[in-house]
Amino acid sequence: TQKVERLNIQQNDYVATVDEEKKNAVRKLNKEKDEYKKENEILKRKLEEFEKLERGKPSSARSS
Repeated sequence: TQKVERLNIQQNDYVATVDEEKKNAVRKLNKEKDEYKKENEILKRKLEEFEKLERGKPSSARSS
């Protein structure tokens, strides 16, 4: 029974380690997602500003 207890402890440690790794991976992915979201918002704003500038130009300047 000592072997079984030792195995259970090792197994529990392994499960805890895998669980921690999963949590860390999810945290990292969420952080990346938030960074991409911010970058996306900035790019959208820049695109809108660019499109406003393009619309304000005379058509002859646009075609060149």
